[in-house]
Amino acid sequence: MRMMPPRTPFPFRLRAAIVLGVLVLAQAAVRAQQVDSTYRMPYATRHDGIGLLAGYVQGRHAAAEIGLARNIHGTVHHPYSFDYFVAAELSGTDRPLTGVKAGLWVAGGAAMGLQAIWYTDGAGNAAVLRPELGIGLATFKVTYGYNVRLAGEAFDRLNTHVLNVTYCFTLLRLREERPR
Repeated sequence: MRMMPPRTPFPFRLRAAIVLGVLVLAQAAVRAQQVDSTYRMPYATRHDGIGLLAGYVQGRHAAAEIGLARNIHGTVHHPYSFDYFVAAELSGTDRPLTGVKAGLWVAGGAAMGLQAIWYTDGAGNAAVLRPELGIGLATFKVTYGYNVRLAGEAFDRLNTHVLNVTYCFTLLRLREERPR
C-alpha cells in the first residue's frame, strides 16, 4: 500500500498568494525620498549652423574631403549631433579619383552615418554606398566605413575599408543656443 503525504491546512499556492499579498500591502506604507525643492533640471543647449566640412579618408589610398554641412548639436541630458552634407572627395595620386558625395551622420559619443558617393576618374564611373560606425561629438567624428559598390566599374584605386576623420567648422549660425 502506498503512503500519502500528510495534508497541510493551507496548500502551497494559497500560502504563496498570502505572502505576496502581504508584501504588496506592506510596500504601500514605504515612502521614497522627499522631493528636493532646490534641485533644478539641467538646461538644454542647441547649436544650429552651416559649416565647412573638412576631412581625411585613409584606406589603401588616401583622400581629402571638403564640402558644406548643416550641423545641429547640443546637450539635453547627453550630447547629441546631427549632420547632413554634400562634399567632394579628392585623391592625390598620380591618377586622381574624384568622388561627389551626399550623406548624414548622428553622434552622441557613438557615431553612425551613411554616404552615397559617385566616383569618377574621367574615363569611368562608380556608385558607392558607405555605411559608417565610430565615435563622434558635436562637430567631430572618427568612423570606420565600408564601401559597397552599387554600379559601375571596380576602380583599382577605390578603397573598400576606410578610416574617416571629419570636422565641421561653423561658418554661419542659424539659431542661437537657448537654455531651457
